[in-house]
Amino acid sequence: MTALSFHRGSIISDEASYIFEVLRELPWASSIKALKAALGMKVRKVRFKPSNRTLHLVSGVTGDHLVTDWYCSCLDFYVRVLVREERNYCYHIAAKKIAEKLNLIIENKVTDRKYPEIILKVARDDNIL
Repeated sequence: MTALSFHRGSIISDEASYIFEVLRELPWASSIKALKAALGMKVRKVRFKPSNRTLHLVSGVTGDHLVTDWYCSCLDFYVRVLVREERNYCYHIAAKKIAEKLNLIIENKVTDRKYPEIILKVARDDNIL
């Protein structure tokens, strides 16, 4: 059972409050994309064996993006967060945070030999290569 808090006269769960805080940083359209990605099971955790390394990937419009709590490999993150400093994160990071909070992350286990292949695919999806 989750703890409840009062917010403007109504009762909301800790999860809903957390999601609201994450999304309020983003423009409306980006908030919708983040919710669709999180609830649509587009956030994946890839665990490499036997090293136990992990990557988080979010499937976006242009492909898969490498995501941490503070970095995303997408162009939107580069332009709006790093260059223009308009916000602190993109919708992919928001989707990861929401999916983690709601336990909606899909975990895939693969061999360590797949690591370069996955990194290369993400780089191509993000037009880095």
